[in-house]
Amino acid sequence: MWDYDNDTALGINNNGKMVFDAGLEDIDKLKTSWVYNEATNVLWRRVREECASELKRVYTPLRSACFNAENLIKEFDIWQEQFPENLWRMDFERKYQRPYLEANEVRYLRDMANGRKKYQRREFERNMAVYIDSKYMATESYDATDFIQFRPTNA
Repeated sequence: MWDYDNDTALGINNNGKMVFDAGLEDIDKLKTSWVYNEATNVLWRRVREECASELKRVYTPLRSACFNAENLIKEFDIWQEQFPENLWRMDFERKYQRPYLEANEVRYLRDMANGRKKYQRREFERNMAVYIDSKYMATESYDATDFIQFRPTNA
């Protein structure tokens, strides 16, 4: 499986702007556009519809074992720290500074040069964990009396 460029991860859209809050799923739209391009994909729709009870059943043990915000943040930080500072500088120069200097593309520096996103990633993961926990009624990471899940639909 090829890992493309991860430019739409953790709330960032394809233009490098932070536009998606934690708690959005592939079934959500912003105005008239799907949050994720694969929202109408048959495979993911069938997983969502046909395996809903299985997803709920397996979430809590997985969450306890490995899928919680603090574990994910730790793993992401360890992964990110293995790369030397010079590599990050070269990445910045190639993706953001060069297009700006060579083609006067201001948006690369203004909108897309988000650095390593370490702190934004931490906030997004913590907020998403609360949302997913509330969806599957796993109350390990929050006090269930402090949150409510409300997802209206126009259908």
